Amino acid sequence: MVYKNTISNDSENESSVRMFSEAADNIATCSNDLLIVAEAIAQSCLMIGTTGDDYREVLTSRAKDFKMLAGLYKARSMRFAHIVDSLVGGIESDANLVENALAEDN
Repeated sequence: MVYKNTISNDSENESSVRMFSEAADNIATCSNDLLIVAEAIAQSCLMIGTTGDDYREVLTSRAKDFKMLAGLYKARSMRFAHIVDSLVGGIESDANLVENALAEDN
């Protein structure tokens, strides 16, 4: 006797919700970690005698880059959270998502 390997829509939805939720959480954690690193770099640049003037400019630039990357990670995390909401039925599929709002502002 042959059994068909079928996955119900509910099971598939539940699996998708779980995966997108985990992705959103992991990316949000990375965003928070990047912000902590950026703040530590910025604080060390403010301390007198810890870095030379040449290095201070480079490190300040890196801190800004980390903050920008953290913002992008946060936007992606929110995108995955919106996907979870739409899978659960919390928002409409045409909702104005974070990336769309960021693109319209620029």
